[in-house]
Amino acid sequence: IVLVVGLVGLVALAAIGAGLFYKFGGDDSKNQKTAVNTPEKSNKNADGEHKAGDDDAAANLKQQQEKLDRDKQKLEQERKALKADDFALRTRLGCSAWYALTDQSAERDFAYTRNQIDAGLRQSANCVSVGFMQPYLMAVQLDCAQLTVVDLGFRTLYLHAVLLPLLTAADFAGIDSVLAQFEKTTGVSFNAVCESSGVARCKIALMAFAEKYRSRLKATLLLSPLAKFRAEVGSMPTVIYMSNVPDPHFTSAEEFTELQKNLAGSGDKLYAIYHQAESTNFGVYELASGKIRTVCADAFVVSQAGRYSKDRCTYYPPSRRAFTTYFDNASENKAEKKVCQF
Repeated sequence: IVLVVGLVGLVALAAIGAGLFYKFGGDDSKNQKTAVNTPEKSNKNADGEHKAGDDDAAANLKQQQEKLDRDKQKLEQERKALKADDFALRTRLGCSAWYALTDQSAERDFAYTRNQIDAGLRQSANCVSVGFMQPYLMAVQLDCAQLTVVDLGFRTLYLHAVLLPLLTAADFAGIDSVLAQFEKTTGVSFNAVCESSGVARCKIALMAFAEKYRSRLKATLLLSPLAKFRAEVGSMPTVIYMSNVPDPHFTSAEEFTELQKNLAGSGDKLYAIYHQAESTNFGVYELASGKIRTVCADAFVVSQAGRYSKDRCTYYPPSRRAFTTYFDNASENKAEKKVCQF
């Protein structure tokens, strides 16, 4: 497994590394006590010993208060993030929305795309995906020559770095054992990851992934915004699962233009998959020489009262409207749009 980190990622890793060093390492001099008794020191009076004990108690209280202050500050940051719907701040806080699977029936997206690429099911592909569970669902449906996970959430990539070696080990220990080790290492409940999509479906997908790719998968974890990703040029088709990242809420028009330019050199066999948040609706788009063609796209409609997502990391304002994606707006054949029936 290769972990690739850009400039933004280096800053994040440095910050995280500093935090880990502070927690687990660093200068232990404050915690070390010299246990050497000399005649002079053994003659300390009781008042001096009580004073030293009082000093230690005061230091411990101070440390506890500092920790409480830090926790209070973090809670205040989270409150501000929710109030302002601050995407960047939520990301730094490691909001669980970025690894919980909320894309409904995403495996259908991949099966449809695989059928479009090669109905005979013989063609391999370069697989690229955001998210946590989505790359595994993708790899089960497609025959991935290599798998690249692109995400700007370090915590998401960390979860992959823990789970991927467990799944692809030659001595795969069984799904229950693997998930128990994953939860013990990361502190993340797998039930929480797949709660809205069905834990059994996710476990079945991971079992199929382990059976299919044991000891033979090349995987790359890339800490980067999707707009900065550059696909490899080659004859093998590339499939990029973008979830709802291209939504205007997450991606500006300028960033989408940058994404389109970065994918322009990927030959004539690049497919992008968009999936509407908390929905089964999706769209598949073919990119060739900087041009976009709609393969299929469902009718994207938002109809809901104003609400927060279950983990309160995202606010959805009240709305009922049909909308199109950046892909639809730039497509050369948008007038021929058809739904993604599979």
